[in-house]
Amino acid sequence: MASTLNLATLKTPGVYIDEVSLFPPSVAQVETAIPAFIGYTRIALKEGKDITGQPTRIKSMVEYRKYFGTAPDRTFAVHLDSQNMVDQVTIAPDQFLYDSLTMFFANGGEKCYIVSVGNYTVAPTAAHFTDALDRLKKYDEPTLIVMPDALRISNDGQLAAVQQAALTHCGDMQDRFAILDVKVKDITNPDVDDTDITRFRGAVGTFLKYGAAYYPYLKTALPVTVSFSSLTIRKGVAAAPISFDSLLDPGTAKSLAQATISLATDVKKIKDSLLPDSTAYYAILTKGDKIKAIKDAIKAFAEAPDATFKNADALAAFKLYIDEATPTANGQKLIDLKGTANALVATGAGQSAMIDIDKTFEQVVTYVSGFLTDIDARLTAKEADMKSQIPLYSAIVSAAEAQNIILPPSGAVAGVYASVDETRGVWKAPANVSITNVVGPTVLITDDDQEGLNVDSDAGKSINAIRFFTNKGTLIWGARTLAGNDNEWRYVSVRRFFIMVEESVKKASIPFVFEPNDANTWIKVRAMIENFLTLQWRAGALAGIKAEHAFYVRVGLGQTMTAQDILNGFLIVETGLAAVRPAEFIVHRFAHKMQES
Repeated sequence: MASTLNLATLKTPGVYIDEVSLFPPSVAQVETAIPAFIGYTRIALKEGKDITGQPTRIKSMVEYRKYFGTAPDRTFAVHLDSQNMVDQVTIAPDQFLYDSLTMFFANGGEKCYIVSVGNYTVAPTAAHFTDALDRLKKYDEPTLIVMPDALRISNDGQLAAVQQAALTHCGDMQDRFAILDVKVKDITNPDVDDTDITRFRGAVGTFLKYGAAYYPYLKTALPVTVSFSSLTIRKGVAAAPISFDSLLDPGTAKSLAQATISLATDVKKIKDSLLPDSTAYYAILTKGDKIKAIKDAIKAFAEAPDATFKNADALAAFKLYIDEATPTANGQKLIDLKGTANALVATGAGQSAMIDIDKTFEQVVTYVSGFLTDIDARLTAKEADMKSQIPLYSAIVSAAEAQNIILPPSGAVAGVYASVDETRGVWKAPANVSITNVVGPTVLITDDDQEGLNVDSDAGKSINAIRFFTNKGTLIWGARTLAGNDNEWRYVSVRRFFIMVEESVKKASIPFVFEPNDANTWIKVRAMIENFLTLQWRAGALAGIKAEHAFYVRVGLGQTMTAQDILNGFLIVETGLAAVRPAEFIVHRFAHKMQES
């Protein structure tokens, strides 16, 4: 028994209590489905601070919108035929992160990390993603890497570098797994494009057991919001854009359309200055170093073309308030800015320039929010009038709203991982599971198609198919890692189960560092791991009718260590696991039987 009382220190007669620890410590199972999403957001602002590039933990879309803003502003390219009937509608831009995150939560995801690498106007580059992966090395909690926005990188070589970097990151960290998408060049192609598959397989080559790939894209059932300003109208596929009012004959309908166009143009000018992704709005929220950006934003309010904008007077007054603040000797107006270089002083030239900037900034933010709400309401009312009074506009909007948002599958798949881990366990293959919020895959994969995806005879780089089955829905119909020819690490569930066990045991073993390297410590470590693995065996994660058939834990002199190992400070534990593997191919054999009676 391990005593906690040092008898050699007892010098005073009396009665002493010695509590003896008999039970080994326990292993706490680590989280297994906390993805880190890397991509582009509208803003990246938390408590007034820029968090671009900083991994940030969230638990809901509400929390996401609080820090990273709303969905991208989609545009709809509407092509009309010679009879003004809608012939074709396409959606742009191809921003994936926001909607992929929506799919993650819809399919069972609970928490994740967001790494914003820029706003929606930033051109995607490989460096954005590789830098984000480097920052994630300092964060222990993420267990999955998801990068749907990486597919927006136009250069195939850069995309290949990013996807390989994700696998390398997971291999180096040894505690996470990459969910990769196969880039589809032509999303309108209803057939499997071997060029897309070959390109992807040629892009990745190492640490294949730390990632899985999914194909094809998904037609989602996410709601589509169409506004007048989001429409671009053409007569014919290749024609130049035209103004909607040019399609109408003179009269009430044409006048209504022209009034809406005018209002939409004015609203856009204001929003370009004041929406959350603008420099001016960001300066307001952060009390940035440049007061000019704020003044320019207020000027847009004060000079708004519609006199009914009820906040214009208040905003104009604020503009005047700043303009009339007494300047200092060098012409600057001192306000409470970021950093110590611009701090307010109690005396001197800056004293007369001081204003209650905190209160004023709060007022401005309130005005901004209320003002944008007002102008949006006015424009929405105009658009509703057009929809009810102009059949052509109603038909165009209906056609645009009927479009499906196309997404890479990784966000939804990450949600399925989380759901299966929660309901069954990380040892259960995340396959033969329906994906929520989808109409179907963009490609209807057949059994023959999947043969070439599931088994790669050349390099073993398996790609998991997402397939539609009648009366069953859209299912993940593959469970392999990219190391499809590796008998040890072929299956996603086996790789992720080992990651979970390794990380859990690693964290639980930290208290034993610098403990005496003797039999007492060895017994505690072995018992701790055996107890944990027994629980996993009972849950169904390990195969065997008895626990000793399902795993072994070995530690000790002459078993896993030599005397020289102990002299060098090594305590070596060997653990073997009979992890359950998915039944990928179920074969029923039938035969004739001779009649016996």
